[in-house]
Amino acid sequence: MPTHPSRWSRRRLLQVAGGGAAAVTAGAVGWAWAGPGMPLSQVADPALEREAAASGAEQAFLHVIAHADDSLYFMNPALEQSVRSGARSVTVCMTGGESDGRNTAEHGRGDRMPPRDRPAFARARTNGLRAAHAVMATGDPLSPWDVEAISLLPGFQVEIQTLRAAPRNQLVFMELVEARTVSEPRARSLRGLWLGAVDVLPTLRSEGTPVQRTFQYTREDVVASLTALLERVRPTVVRTLDPNAVHAPHRPPPTDDPKLRGFQYYDHQDHISSACFTQAALAAYWGGRPTRPTVVENYIGYEAGVLPNNVDLPTARRKAELLSVYGWADGRDCGDRAGCGDRKVGGSALDGWSRNWTRSTRLRAPGSNSWLRPLKDGRLAAFAVLDGTAVCWAETAPGNGTFSGPHRLGGGLLQGQVHAVSHPGGALQLFVSRTVLPAPNHAHRRELLTALQNGTARNGVPAFGPWESLGTPDAAPLKSLETGFPAAAVGQDGTVHVFARDWRGGIAYRSGAQGGDWSLWRHLEAPTASPGSGAGYRLSWTGWTHVWTPRGWCTSWRPVTGPCTTGCRGRRGRYRSPPGTPGCPSPVAR
Repeated sequence: MPTHPSRWSRRRLLQVAGGGAAAVTAGAVGWAWAGPGMPLSQVADPALEREAAASGAEQAFLHVIAHADDSLYFMNPALEQSVRSGARSVTVCMTGGESDGRNTAEHGRGDRMPPRDRPAFARARTNGLRAAHAVMATGDPLSPWDVEAISLLPGFQVEIQTLRAAPRNQLVFMELVEARTVSEPRARSLRGLWLGAVDVLPTLRSEGTPVQRTFQYTREDVVASLTALLERVRPTVVRTLDPNAVHAPHRPPPTDDPKLRGFQYYDHQDHISSACFTQAALAAYWGGRPTRPTVVENYIGYEAGVLPNNVDLPTARRKAELLSVYGWADGRDCGDRAGCGDRKVGGSALDGWSRNWTRSTRLRAPGSNSWLRPLKDGRLAAFAVLDGTAVCWAETAPGNGTFSGPHRLGGGLLQGQVHAVSHPGGALQLFVSRTVLPAPNHAHRRELLTALQNGTARNGVPAFGPWESLGTPDAAPLKSLETGFPAAAVGQDGTVHVFARDWRGGIAYRSGAQGGDWSLWRHLEAPTASPGSGAGYRLSWTGWTHVWTPRGWCTSWRPVTGPCTTGCRGRRGRYRSPPGTPGCPSPVAR
């Protein structure tokens, strides 16, 4: 970080803080710098990086995925925007994605089943991914790549491919053995390695790889490899899958290994585990105090298939076009006998079995609608999460649109977004979510935190007291991982109500007088919520607080009388007023 706070314009601030991490994605296309390529083994000069970070000229994106098609299904169109911007874009695929080793249509429908050949199928998927990236960068699926084996960690090799016509685009393949099942407990898998069910996980050499042999990775080796990649790329944006997937209402598959017991999730176990490994690597990377800040975006995987589509048709068609390139639907000849793409996907992405993944792209953190707040003197303060910590930008004078910062406010391994509220006297209070990684003395869990403003520093930046844990609605560590992002409201008497999605998909809340002296978590009575459901809130001018879910169920209350379920949804999806209130507001999903 610069020694002296830099000056940020309103436009630049919106790119980083506005609406959470998604704003960085949207803004990156406009101000990414298309400079010369840099070999992956070369670390950028720290002085140049500090200058680039201060000016906003340099962007670098690191995408961490479990399987070759994950970024095309779940991260596009953001992925293509990054590639086309000219910014450095590196994608690391953690597993070989070898599946059943048969490169044929899904479940072999209408086709003769070919023999199993996992090394060849892993290579075909690699070829499909690089063809899709070549189309995004150059328009030509056969644009050549330079392929080599490099060492991220002493004693280990990974395959790296660099697009010759656009060398700032690189693909890295670790080729760890995949689970080969969406949810069945498998000790030999990323999940098994993360949970300690196995001590090592082997790699699978894909056909034609320059990597000389197979390797055995411990959990620490995987984290160290990803950390080394972070240190080489020094990304400003890290995109990964969702470490906080929602459980499905099904009985989990049986297992005799207590370490593998748990819930069945909507998402693929490799997706979830790859995101957990990425979190651990980010924690190690941030511990080294990198020279430029990093935003993290977590993308929902298979769960998107049971949520409403949210991508417009032209964008969905473009996603499908790139997936058809990956799926080898055009039958092009890439010169590799292993195959030129993944026929399980083929040309089915828009209207076939995976259409709902193609027609949706969702971040786990939807973006806060309360990241910008006025200070007592009329200046604005903006809040976001960078490097896993809360940061603040403060306007240098009321209404001038120039901000100093980012100023660090503490916290560790925070996720997604900051929610800020104003007390009647003008003091601010922040609410965040953080991950606690597993360690010998505590379990892997999630918790909500809050910090209350206790003054203003000499430089005009709001000062906050220590972060206080609010726990989670569900005390069990595994259930706590599904806790939603906090939303809060302040009543006219100064009582703060904080809301979050609980494990069952409902809404839970705590209340605290003047933002402290918190009650226990209470669960609001509600119908069973759908995956991804969350809370929205609104504090009306009469003092009523309204809380609702995307399905339209609503609870309203005054500080004195407490909550009262009102069922706000009226005919044709409109919201009708609870008794004695001016009306229900439009919902904001959490």
